[in-house]
Amino acid sequence: MLALLYILWAVPAMAASVDDQMPLSCRTPVVTSAQANAGQRVLEPLYADTQKLLVDVQKAFYQARELARLPDARLQIFNRDDLRDCTTSAYSEMAFRGMRPYDAVLICSNFRFVVANYEQIFFVIAHELGHLKYRHAELAEDTEKLLRGRWLAAHPRNPNTPYDRKERRRQLTAAVCPQLNRQASDQEFEADRFAVDLTRRAGYDPTQGALTQRQIADYLAAAARTDVPGHDRLERARRIIERAEASLSPRLGAD
Repeated sequence: MLALLYILWAVPAMAASVDDQMPLSCRTPVVTSAQANAGQRVLEPLYADTQKLLVDVQKAFYQARELARLPDARLQIFNRDDLRDCTTSAYSEMAFRGMRPYDAVLICSNFRFVVANYEQIFFVIAHELGHLKYRHAELAEDTEKLLRGRWLAAHPRNPNTPYDRKERRRQLTAAVCPQLNRQASDQEFEADRFAVDLTRRAGYDPTQGALTQRQIADYLAAAARTDVPGHDRLERARRIIERAEASLSPRLGAD
């Protein structure tokens, strides 16, 4: 009988503990394939020659990787049927092959709808390498753990009241996500600054990055999709131009 009572008490408590540790979804949910392809039905590709695009993406990646001094970064290109996590058209992450982690820049199939020339390709890839250079993913994960821990310490679960999983999750998300989204916006601007400097070092026009932001905004609008809540790509375009004008003698951050 005592064992049964313990199980009845322990199982809900363990479930609540697991719920508290599950990753938060502060960004908008990944869209369906039908939604993701909506922009492709409405818009004409800016880069009509897909084969040339693949060649230019690989060339730009290896050129930018060398300049950024990130020799271990890898490139992955998704086809049209593999749209996982492609909330825009390119992103970076810590990926795993077996148990070995590595930095990856991932290019989605809709990339051809948001870039129009080699300089724009280079800028986008430089931006993603900036995320890797500054370890943004790890910093965001550390921040989430810190904020989550503080909130959980201040709001311990009361075993004498019914456990409402959805409500507790909503409260945790409401407390933590605004700060995480602000950090995400700051990281986007930092990666843009890195891309401006790297693009100029490569001898290209960094204001092409501003055009790319506008083209991405058009694509997202056509596909009825959004980026990080409160994140304005036109504001990013404005800041890219300001950075480009102020960085005639660029200096990348010290390693």
